[in-house]
Amino acid sequence: MSQVLIIHGTLPSLNQVISAAKDHRSRYAKLKREATHLVALECRAQELRPVASCVRVACTWYAKDKRTDPDNLASAKKMILDGMTKAGVLPDDSWRWIRSFSDDFEVDAVHPRVEVRLLEAG
Repeated sequence: MSQVLIIHGTLPSLNQVISAAKDHRSRYAKLKREATHLVALECRAQELRPVASCVRVACTWYAKDKRTDPDNLASAKKMILDGMTKAGVLPDDSWRWIRSFSDDFEVDAVHPRVEVRLLEAG
């Protein structure tokens, strides 16, 4: 079984998260809560099914340009997994359910997004 989640737009980069946390912890909490909620809404709208076994998570990050480093983009995986857990797609984001990650990076100036593939890990 495999499923694909498309998260339209951009999620906060690591630099944005650090800046928010330095500014005030409530600003960071709001940033994380909003991103997690967005992912949960996308899971529900795209009717992702709960996983039955551990998965490999393969992300393709489509950035609007190359100004943000790939590691800054990929740090949003935390918010993606938390949103999938909130939506009931993942029971939790522990070792029991997550086997591995892979990341690919592309540029799409018109339609930035993240495509998240959940692949059965066996």
